[in-house]
Amino acid sequence: MRREEGETSSSIPPHPHSPVVGPLEDDDLLLEILLRLPPQPSSLPRASAVCRRWRLLVTDPGFSRRFRRYHCRNIPIIGFYNRHLPDISFVPTLKGPDCIPPRRLSLQPQRDDQSFSTFGCRHGLVLVHVRHFKPLKHHILVWDPITDEQHNLGIPLGIDTGNRFNGAVLRATGDFDHFQVVLIGNSDERRAVASVYSSETGVWSNLVSTSTSLPLMDTTDPFSDWCFNGISFEPAVLVRNSLYWLLGADSVGILEFDLERQILAVIGLPVRVGVGSESRSNDRFSITQAEDGGLGFLSLSGFSAKLWKRKTKYDGIASWVMEKNIELDKLLKIPMDPNRNEHVIKVIGFAENNNAVFLYTKIGIVAIHLESLQFKKLPGSRSVAYYYPFESVWCM
Repeated sequence: MRREEGETSSSIPPHPHSPVVGPLEDDDLLLEILLRLPPQPSSLPRASAVCRRWRLLVTDPGFSRRFRRYHCRNIPIIGFYNRHLPDISFVPTLKGPDCIPPRRLSLQPQRDDQSFSTFGCRHGLVLVHVRHFKPLKHHILVWDPITDEQHNLGIPLGIDTGNRFNGAVLRATGDFDHFQVVLIGNSDERRAVASVYSSETGVWSNLVSTSTSLPLMDTTDPFSDWCFNGISFEPAVLVRNSLYWLLGADSVGILEFDLERQILAVIGLPVRVGVGSESRSNDRFSITQAEDGGLGFLSLSGFSAKLWKRKTKYDGIASWVMEKNIELDKLLKIPMDPNRNEHVIKVIGFAENNNAVFLYTKIGIVAIHLESLQFKKLPGSRSVAYYYPFESVWCM
């Protein structure tokens, strides 16, 4: 048949026996479309409700891995866990169809003589310290709240469970089948120790240790009375290829664990931990990420938040420089009152994927993105206890 002038190929009717295949009929094209759905909790359940074919596609384990990898830089904060609750209770932060019922992502002790405490959340996993009181035992639980998959790990010899210890869980980039756990503690008043568990090998590494004394270049006159008060309760922050923990209250250091070289080191801070807090805790400070992706630090003084970054000079010596000063009373529009000096803003959490700090303020709990300075007030009544933000891509 001859094509008339002005007639396009799309206007020519198909042959009556030729199958018409639209973009949504091609599984490969449909998968690419589904892959680009927002990583919010309601996205894939809604897609799965369209038809059986869509449900089979979005529930396939291969698609789940691709979906997580695709959104690895755009992970929402879907809720948080509270340090001081007797169980691992989930508190949602999203609204509407993305709000997850608390019971769906909470974990209850199986026995009356059990207690849980959270070490932190990362890459969709929660690290839990489980204590049994009769007889007294300790073990570590790695829990995926979305799939409810659980892994119980013993504690390596050399980590003193009679003293405060801490830990972190993480996955390698793009690897959702395996994980690592790093536990840190102190062997005595002068040394910190660490051990690494790999789910690939199923064993703990040999202990590595370091002195908790500050390096000479990090020791300045204001901190000459440095003391080591053990490991803090605050969770680790992952920056590039290292994990960082604040040392205990009244200390002036950060404990660094290099994941690649598996070594420990202590870094001094630009300000003293404990100043300005009646409880002499770490609630006026937080390890963060700097805008260039390196190690950062936030310190609160009154209604101001100072952001610092760790910078290495041309001679290889690292030091702290102030990156930004945030006037929180103006940013958050905290109302003035005669007793404003009696109100203390506290750091109660940090979400590392979103680079957002959680603050306890007079107007409620707020999450502030440290680069854009956009903030969100969390709904409802919140306690001043420490929050462990749960950042995860929701897969079925």
